Amino acid sequence: MPRIWLPNLEDAFLVDDYRGRAGFLPKVKTAYSRCLFWLRPGDVLILPAEIEQGFADYVATLSALPAGSFLPHVSFSHSLVDSILMDEQMLQRLREFAKKKKFSLEPYIETSQVVLLSQATGLPLRRTSAALICQGLIDRLNDKSFFKLLSRELGVEAVPSYFADNMSALEQSIERTSRENQDQVMVKKVQASGGLGNLAGNKEQLLKALPEWYQGGSAIVEPLLDFVETAGSLVLIEENECRLMGIDRQRFEKGKWTGFDYPHPSQELSERLGFLSMRYARAIQKIGGRGFLNLDWGILPGEKPLAIELNFRHNGFGHILHFIEKHFGPRMRAISYIEGFETGNLDFQGLLALLDGTEFRGRSLLVEEEGRERGVIVFMPPRQGKAALAFVGDSLEECREMKEKLEKVLP
Repeated sequence: MPRIWLPNLEDAFLVDDYRGRAGFLPKVKTAYSRCLFWLRPGDVLILPAEIEQGFADYVATLSALPAGSFLPHVSFSHSLVDSILMDEQMLQRLREFAKKKKFSLEPYIETSQVVLLSQATGLPLRRTSAALICQGLIDRLNDKSFFKLLSRELGVEAVPSYFADNMSALEQSIERTSRENQDQVMVKKVQASGGLGNLAGNKEQLLKALPEWYQGGSAIVEPLLDFVETAGSLVLIEENECRLMGIDRQRFEKGKWTGFDYPHPSQELSERLGFLSMRYARAIQKIGGRGFLNLDWGILPGEKPLAIELNFRHNGFGHILHFIEKHFGPRMRAISYIEGFETGNLDFQGLLALLDGTEFRGRSLLVEEEGRERGVIVFMPPRQGKAALAFVGDSLEECREMKEKLEKVLP
């Protein structure tokens, strides 16, 4: 069944913080270009931001997408789903897809508003049941305090934390964690993702920042630990099976996530994380969750993992894995995905020309067709001198060599 893809990214990252959303939405709109890679031929993507035509053509060619794969929608101020529900013309177009072509609705994250959109258009949802979504299952799974309780029930060691639901409790928890962890503390809103609801520093810094940062609701307070690295695991939970998709080593620069390396270079650690991830997946499957389970792990010396958090939604790791498999074949490939790759003053066409003109082991670096052994795919075009690139090869060492080769020829 073909899908109508709904990129409601803002619903995953700042759930109830509408003041924060206003500042976050410009960042969301730069990420829509990566959403183009979600589509298979026959799918349609609702596109609420203007994408550079050359880049849209590049993705359409790579993915063999027919004309009409991108469905434009007017921009919105806070919620993509709410804006569609108030747009009768768009609703009618979606109803036509439901009637004539038997499409389903595939959101980035399932919410009760998405259920309303499904009901208003006749586009069915494919994963978690509408009843469980409306009862708050997805919200609960993405709640950081729920994750701590679930980890305890499953016997998986997670980063220790204190729970606070008012200013006084928050201040006391910061004071206590500061004493216990050499004055290095992390505070997190329980319903925020991508680091957007986080605040880190020493006790003095956090207490000073709290009045502006804390606007009510729940938060957790954790020690700010010095991890050797951070890893991610991905499991697809379906009705009759839970399938481990892979384990990656995440990239960070100045505390900001900038991509991943796949597969994780440690087989022993990967096996351990896979085993623990399946424990979470089976528990979530039992309570009705269906979809992609993404877990973050902090790795201490001696390859000791601590569970950090759970994200129950689509994510870039899964989409990139799927796309790479389609273009490079089912044999496992190594991937170095880098957001914020320095491109200097090159625009998108200039970057394509540079990749096309740079040879690596007898072939151009630029991937333009299926069946390649190695190469580079542009997942986000240059913006303010930076792009998102995936280097794909037989090993992470080969990916590193391609990256270095490209860096040497950059103007």
